[in-house]
Amino acid sequence: MKDQSKTPLLQRIAELEVENSALIARIDVLEGIPSLRSGIRGESLVATLVHGRMTIHTAPHDVVVANGIKLEVKFSRLNTPNQISKSQRWSWNHPMGQKLGKDFDRLLLIGEADPRYKLSYKDPDSPYVIFDVPRDRVAAMNQNDNHISITTNPNRSGRGTSRILLFRHFQTTLKELEQRYGITRKSKDHEY
Repeated sequence: MKDQSKTPLLQRIAELEVENSALIARIDVLEGIPSLRSGIRGESLVATLVHGRMTIHTAPHDVVVANGIKLEVKFSRLNTPNQISKSQRWSWNHPMGQKLGKDFDRLLLIGEADPRYKLSYKDPDSPYVIFDVPRDRVAAMNQNDNHISITTNPNRSGRGTSRILLFRHFQTTLKELEQRYGITRKSKDHEY
């Protein structure tokens, strides 16, 4: 009889383990834990937008535009800095490469748009906020442990050199990317 009563318990444990694994994966996605998959998502998005060519994973840049401009692409989901905070942020790791050896002309930082501030972003209809930063300006924003991290609120007052530079000087739109890199979209409603 004991063996029969253990069977439902063992089945329930197995079910809970599967559910726990799924929840851990979901938390990773929601908290924006960096992954190769999200990096490739950003690179693929940019390559499609600029009609560029993606490079191999170990290359010193991610995308090459037809005119030869080399782009490094970083993608960030919305992240919550801590459990009690209502603020969201974007974090882009290793903008200059893990050993600071990246070779690129422009750094494109892409963040998932925070729905609370969509009307304050330069392109309120876009699901992403895009920053196009010249290589020589990246070092000024690169924080101590080789990352760039800013809040998603473009209206926030106070300090934050990276946030101020990005929102005031480098935030861009799809239309501006089209003009800057000489590309054209097939339609205004192009899905990216």
